[in-house]
Amino acid sequence: MLELDRKTATEKDVKRSYARKLKEHRPDQDPEGFRRVRDAYESALKQLESGLTYEEGTFGFPFGDPFSVEWDDEPEVEEDKEDDKGEEKEEEEKFVIPETRSIPEGSQIPDARAISSVKIDPLKDIELRMLSWLVKEESEEWRSALGQLVRDGNKRCQEDPDITPRWSSMVEKHLGDFPGLILTNWGNSAVIRELEYGDPRITRLLVNYLYNEAKLLRLQDMATAILKHKDRFPNESAAMLAVDIAEKLSFYAVAISESLVDFAYLHFPVQERDRAIRDGEEWIHLGKHIPFAMPKKDRRFWFDRIAESRMGMVYAWASPEDILFVENLERYRLRDGLLRTRIRSLLPEGMELPEAQEPPRTEVIQRQQTKKEEGGNGWRIGFMCIIVVWVIYVVSQSVESPRSTSYSNYKVPEELINNMDELLKRKDIYPPIISDPESVEDLIRLPEPRTGQKTPVEIVEEAVQGENLEKYEQKKSILLLDDYKKRLLDPSALVQARIEAGEMIRDTASVEYALDTFTQALGERRMGVIGDNRIYPILKKVVEGWKPVDSQSKPEVFRKYYSFLRRLDPDQALDFFTPSGETEAEKWETIFQLPSEGGGE
Repeated sequence: MLELDRKTATEKDVKRSYARKLKEHRPDQDPEGFRRVRDAYESALKQLESGLTYEEGTFGFPFGDPFSVEWDDEPEVEEDKEDDKGEEKEEEEKFVIPETRSIPEGSQIPDARAISSVKIDPLKDIELRMLSWLVKEESEEWRSALGQLVRDGNKRCQEDPDITPRWSSMVEKHLGDFPGLILTNWGNSAVIRELEYGDPRITRLLVNYLYNEAKLLRLQDMATAILKHKDRFPNESAAMLAVDIAEKLSFYAVAISESLVDFAYLHFPVQERDRAIRDGEEWIHLGKHIPFAMPKKDRRFWFDRIAESRMGMVYAWASPEDILFVENLERYRLRDGLLRTRIRSLLPEGMELPEAQEPPRTEVIQRQQTKKEEGGNGWRIGFMCIIVVWVIYVVSQSVESPRSTSYSNYKVPEELINNMDELLKRKDIYPPIISDPESVEDLIRLPEPRTGQKTPVEIVEEAVQGENLEKYEQKKSILLLDDYKKRLLDPSALVQARIEAGEMIRDTASVEYALDTFTQALGERRMGVIGDNRIYPILKKVVEGWKPVDSQSKPEVFRKYYSFLRRLDPDQALDFFTPSGETEAEKWETIFQLPSEGGGE
């Protein structure tokens, strides 16, 4: 393929022929020819390295490649053919297989196991495809194809981590000028894998690219991933990279920078630790003095100026924007300290820093000492807060909110009244709302309906009219919840409002709903939200309000709630559930509708 004499060709001849053949077989015009030239070139170099000549053969045999065949004479093509059979016979006669010659003594026969153990480069096909795309013009298809090749290479590194250094070297060689393309397809897992093998060349390339392009969030994400998996790469290369990232993030994420430096310190040689992290720690100290209000643009400006001064460079300070950066320091309240001192040393002669907006540290200490001697004002502030809270509580208990209205004065929409019977027939849509607290609570917690949002009453009106009825299951008692949201600040008032809402419906299901609400009130009592003086009137209102309900169903509903009240005060429970003046046996009979002779539980 290379048109060389195997007996006399040297490495220089091989490379010269390879360069000439590449001009004839360009990757973009003849990919297959390019591949064959490349394979022939690598095969020739390996043959030269092994010291084999043409006479010894590729595999060490004196007769050359044992799988090759030769023609004694070129087959003649006759113009006049009598028949196809005669021609085939003539060609068969001219085809000659060379005779097998004996192997000379002393010749080394290659071990078959050695030949079978030769590994094929798992990245060779990716490299060839990468080269074929790199000679083309940059386009969307170009970026997509190369990005896919990067992802394919990373996937193969996951399957065979030992090829990671070879892959990193290949990417740096062919795609090092396109860090943005690499970044898009190079995840944190590839970063961690590089650090494990101690050669983070691509990661270092991406770190510089991210900082230069001000992609600081992505850089912070990479740093966080490194800290998360830091136990997997306790090597000096990872430590050096950590210090580099810490310096670049020192003016933006001081906590991350400190963690990176702490990690790096442990993995440098003992005699080099202090020197290796000195710069990183100095940048972190400067970063701690950065005012919180200073924008990223200003932080980057001062970081670059300080970095230049550390390398012996002098900034020109020529543009008006440069002067603006100095003037902004007054607005950001840059304190006296290490950073201010360093910035002052950067300014040219005649340019002064704005005065610090905060007093020097010595003055602050003097003020704190004076306050300590005179006594602080904390107890005065606390006492005033207690008084204000007490006044607000008293006013809220004694004055009824003007917005709070009773349901007795609430005018039920005529459409609801007309459709009430139809609504009540739908037993499947009004289980007690306590079983689904989010169905109403989320709605009524809004202090006022937002723009374009329906009120609870409007929602129920829509449901009653038959629109989206299935959407409002378990919301029967939402009929009058517009007033609930005005009473949410008082749990007992909310319970009372639910009872009043249930009175307007008057059926067994709403009785259960009211008593479920009472159960909730008991829970609030146990948590100290409301007291006993609010619990008993609520229960009494429940009992007295449901006299019109069918007497057969009333005890069934009350039975499961009697135990709650009995734990509080059995006598009070009996008094609430039965009329006064009855004997104890009559009270039990009234509650559970048992025969008088079978009184008791």
